[in-house]
Amino acid sequence: MKLRSFISAASITVALGSAAALLLRLPSSAPGSALQARSVERPSPSSDSSEGTRREQELEGLRQQVSRLAVDLQRVRTTVSNTSGLPVNADSVAPLSNEEQEQNWLAHVQKLDRAFRDEPIDADWSQPMLQKIQREVASNELTAGLVVDVQCRLRTCKLELGPADPRRL
Repeated sequence: MKLRSFISAASITVALGSAAALLLRLPSSAPGSALQARSVERPSPSSDSSEGTRREQELEGLRQQVSRLAVDLQRVRTTVSNTSGLPVNADSVAPLSNEEQEQNWLAHVQKLDRAFRDEPIDADWSQPMLQKIQREVASNELTAGLVVDVQCRLRTCKLELGPADPRRL
């Protein structure tokens, strides 16, 4: 209801404002005054043609963009399957079995362990870092007793975790 009355009030205000503006712009209609013709300048034909040329060039540029987009869309339509959203010519990779995932994980862990063992030891960095880690682990009730061993090398530390009690987690 309030919105309807607001719209009505706004419409009346705009109408009154428009009427007042027209009355102020109209020439006086007093006796003896005649309406005078005003000359309106038209742009020269040369500016019309240059404007038209510019518009034609802009229109041609837009047509070319639309054409390129249509080609791109067609390329996507021919290379993507509607059902899967994957490229039609993509090799389908079967998901790994649990055993294969476990083997990949073990290979990854072995690679990390080998890289850690090959890393030289920097006693100036590793000893303070080892102590800091042990303090932090012991001070946190969630991790206290969970970390069995800590080893630090040049820039990496390795924490060996003991068996976790599910009730504690």
